[in-house]
Amino acid sequence: MAKYTQKAIIESFMELLKKKSLDKITVKEIIELAEINRNTFYYYFQDIYDLLDSAFKEESVKFRKETDLNNDFYQEYLRTVNFLLDHNDAIIHIYNSRSRDVIKTYLESAAGYFIGRFVNESAEGSGISQKGKDYIVYFYTDAIIGVTLRWIEGRMKESKKVLMKTVSDSFNATVNEMIKTYINGHPEELREI
Repeated sequence: MAKYTQKAIIESFMELLKKKSLDKITVKEIIELAEINRNTFYYYFQDIYDLLDSAFKEESVKFRKETDLNNDFYQEYLRTVNFLLDHNDAIIHIYNSRSRDVIKTYLESAAGYFIGRFVNESAEGSGISQKGKDYIVYFYTDAIIGVTLRWIEGRMKESKKVLMKTVSDSFNATVNEMIKTYINGHPEELREI
């Protein structure tokens, strides 16, 4: 019952976010739509910003649980962005609020998770240190966050599929070179301890 109630609150909140900006949503509207009382809302969440943070954290956990190890880079990037697209109007309202960092945090969590998997696969047997792998994961995660946020803002007019294929192809074309470059620039770190 508790999980259902939390889910109902989050879904009601996301539904309201499709229609209005974050700063215009009230707890009263959320509880009316979720058909709960005010005390129930405050049992689960401190305020609307806590609810927003919880909604994105829950989505990050869901993303990790639903990982399919047979997916390629493109498919994992697509999964990351589909959550944003499924809630497009809500995402725009959040992005235009003072709470836009929740979108970046979600992207860091999702992209960092799947990029880490692909960097580890590419680095297998190379002797690169964990520090080196972490650097490469951060590099690609930040690049994907930047591209995705520019796309959300409307500054990149490519279609979703073209953008994702370009990003995926770029990763696949450069990750092995990044590993080699890091190893050549950091010979003291060649072996993991």
